Amino acid sequence: MTNRNRNLQSKFRYGQEVRVVAGTKDPDFDLDIGGWTGSIEEIELDDDESWLYCIQWDRATLKKMGRKLIKRCDKENLDHSRTFLSEEELESA
Repeated sequence: MTNRNRNLQSKFRYGQEVRVVAGTKDPDFDLDIGGWTGSIEEIELDDDESWLYCIQWDRATLKKMGRKLIKRCDKENLDHSRTFLSEEELESA
């Protein structure tokens, strides 16, 4: 990590509860996921120095997701219980 990167601070912290900003699309299926909630599981600084967050979906979001989407994720070998989103796509819950 360069000195420049050390001065960058992420907006969110590990374990923090977050909500997806209205109008945000799922990165895999282009599905509107605005309002989905979960907690920060991982924080990464991308090559372009933007923050990416792995969100572990909470029980309410997993229920809202429905069996059809879960089966679609399974079929495409994707983990339905989490996803990566950028800082601009999230807000504090």
